[in-house]
Amino acid sequence: MSGSSADEVAGILSDLVRRRPELAPVTDQVQAAFDLLRTAFAGGHKVLTCGNGGSAADAGHIVGELMKSMSRRRPLQGDENAAFGVVASVEQRDYLLAHLERALPVIDLGSHQTLLSAIGNDTAGDMGFAQQVIGYGRPGDVLWGLSTSGRSRNVILAAATARARGLSVLAFTGSSPSPLGDLADVSVRVPAESTPQVQELHLPIYHALCEMLEAFFFSSTAAANLGTENRQRKGSIMKTSPIRNRRRITMSVTGILAVALAAGATACSSSSSSSASAPASSAPSSSATSTGSAASASSSINQENTAAMALAAGVKEVPSLAAKLPSSIVSSKQLVIAAQLTQPPDDMYEADGTTPEGFEVALATAIGNELGLKVSYVPGAFDSLITTLQAGRVDMTMSAMNDTLTREKTIDFVDYLTDGIGLLVNAGNPDNIQTPTDLCGKSVTAVSGSTQQAYAAQLSSTCTKAGKSPVTLILSSTTAQETISLETKRVVAVLNDNITDAYDVATSPSLFSAVNYAPIEPGPYGIGVNKNDPGLLAAIQGGLQDLIADGTYGKILQDWQLTSVELKSATVNHGTAG
Repeated sequence: MSGSSADEVAGILSDLVRRRPELAPVTDQVQAAFDLLRTAFAGGHKVLTCGNGGSAADAGHIVGELMKSMSRRRPLQGDENAAFGVVASVEQRDYLLAHLERALPVIDLGSHQTLLSAIGNDTAGDMGFAQQVIGYGRPGDVLWGLSTSGRSRNVILAAATARARGLSVLAFTGSSPSPLGDLADVSVRVPAESTPQVQELHLPIYHALCEMLEAFFFSSTAAANLGTENRQRKGSIMKTSPIRNRRRITMSVTGILAVALAAGATACSSSSSSSASAPASSAPSSSATSTGSAASASSSINQENTAAMALAAGVKEVPSLAAKLPSSIVSSKQLVIAAQLTQPPDDMYEADGTTPEGFEVALATAIGNELGLKVSYVPGAFDSLITTLQAGRVDMTMSAMNDTLTREKTIDFVDYLTDGIGLLVNAGNPDNIQTPTDLCGKSVTAVSGSTQQAYAAQLSSTCTKAGKSPVTLILSSTTAQETISLETKRVVAVLNDNITDAYDVATSPSLFSAVNYAPIEPGPYGIGVNKNDPGLLAAIQGGLQDLIADGTYGKILQDWQLTSVELKSATVNHGTAG
């Protein structure tokens, strides 16, 4: 967020408390709600609202403020305008562009009367909202439930369904603890008990939230924030928010990577897998890794990215490699990549919210330069990357995707580093997680479609075979949603790549710890290419091998402090089981 938009967002919240001083005790809760909603919209997700009676009116009111302008114009921009070139009528096109506005996607579940009556008649009267969560909800979305008592059964059932489907839950209630609040990732409990008074306090809060979101996404300095995630946030609102958005933070990951990865470096190179309960070569520490604090870091993420991109920019075209490319790619002069752009330090956005960065971005840029191609990105959810590739929308995938035997049945891989699964926990390791089997009977989260999701199922089976309770897996759509679930105690651990865990600990040591345990199921990351593109596969492999041979590959990893996970050669389809 730019300084000006950050100041504006913080000013709106300050003004709310100035006008309604009785809301001062819930300021942190409102900040957390803003962060939760902002993260969802920035990731391309939507919000579902629901309530009963006056709260139903509030749910609809929220839609009206977010789906169109509230206090400022939101004209379509750039490619959005250009897309209307297909409209043949000049009068229609001009009229549409003059009146259409950018929107934040919100659906009021109480507004579909025909559907609600059908659900009430055919199934049960209290299932109207929950059934719509099944239909509309996707991992990464937010269910915003309003209930003055926090005990409205249809809203509670919707929240429970949302949790099961990988949505986050935002609850607006009165001051008393409630079943709805217990289900929520963020709960705003206003200081009132009677229904009229609670509703009187809900309105100025959601008005302020809508204004804050509009300022963040649609100010002149922040228009690029919509549909992207993982960028630097500045200003007092972000410094005090209890929900941390995944952001670029100017500090090195050197110290924490050295500790988090050193224990498993030998395992990565000598073994293709690790059992669900195999300890590291040295006994796990009594607490999660905390070495290498941010205060002692010697360089910034920005410096690391700048150095790596400078190396990539200096790579020259190799005609013999470019000659291997399909004619369609040669004529386009672009290498189009499907990626999450939400997985630091692999791939993410710079502070401007539009420019990709990360060690994968630098490496892809170097390969593109060797092939005489400009690299461009098509962002998407992790579990959609392979289908996007198969549909022909992109030339390759490169986004922290493990090369596995299962995936090799669908696409080919050029392997470019090796890493394993790590266990990220809250700072201080309050649940004393020392080994994977300590997660039996507990809740964890993993990104949908990832090898971590498959591992969680395997671990759960290990637990039940040992007579223990299974692992409860809550799927996330992004690593940002994973860390929100961890911070809000929805889960006790995140299953993610070791290098991402190390980044989280290095950038937020007061929030997270990485369990000192050998990398689980270590294996290679791969650049994915369609099986009908052997020329592109050969060109990428040859380009990567040249970068390894001349030292550019190693220097890029060194700039990002990732030398512990480098490969010695560019192999094809050396995947592990998974």
